[in-house]
Amino acid sequence: MEKLADCDVLALGPGLGRSEGVTELVCELLRKTEKPVVLDADGINALEAHMDVLDARQGRVTILTPHDGEFARIGGDLSAGRVAAARDFAKAHGCILVLKGHKTIVATPEGNVLVNTTGNSGLARGGSGDVLTGIIASLLAQGATPVQAAALGVWMHGRAGDLAAEKWTEYAMTPEDAYAILEAIAEINGYKHRLKKWKATANEQRDEALAQEINEQHQERMTPFTFAKCGIAVGEQIEFCCRGNDYSGTM
Repeated sequence: MEKLADCDVLALGPGLGRSEGVTELVCELLRKTEKPVVLDADGINALEAHMDVLDARQGRVTILTPHDGEFARIGGDLSAGRVAAARDFAKAHGCILVLKGHKTIVATPEGNVLVNTTGNSGLARGGSGDVLTGIIASLLAQGATPVQAAALGVWMHGRAGDLAAEKWTEYAMTPEDAYAILEAIAEINGYKHRLKKWKATANEQRDEALAQEINEQHQERMTPFTFAKCGIAVGEQIEFCCRGNDYSGTM
């Protein structure tokens, strides 16, 4: 806890292993820290039979990043579909849920759901999720809101995977090719000039006030966080699809 006091974010889980000692450590950290937590892998597994620890963190920032197996282990019910399952879990436990898989889902405690459109099967290899955990934690540490960090982190991770697959194929790419994330970030920043030509229009997936804000800023420097704030398709390159309640209220 002394070391954690000097940190902005706690990324917890990758590489921990599974044991009673790990479970005790994870639960103790979750109970005591007020820091934002990104929980993955064995950090999530440690919550099995200890969901009360997660529930006690409501009001504090907790982002879980399970795949379907880990999600089921902590009580997630996929019988009604991934979108409904993610939404119900996030609302019930007061956390942000990043349900990894084909079209990774980001669900918020308010009931909002984002469906990502980047990524490929090459990201299913062990270790790729650890990279995503680090991306989300780094964005939180840089000042992104929790929803922005989760949504943008998922998009960048998936886009980096797509760029890696273009070079090495989905079969040959590995988590060590994650430096393609730098290309994904550069790609986002490179599109800021195209916003001068784009007009964000209000429709059933866009909040009118948010669309107006994007239009008013179209000549300013647009950062990756601005794209995450849109939360929806801006041109053809960034394709988050918003489902559920109005997303702009949570950004």
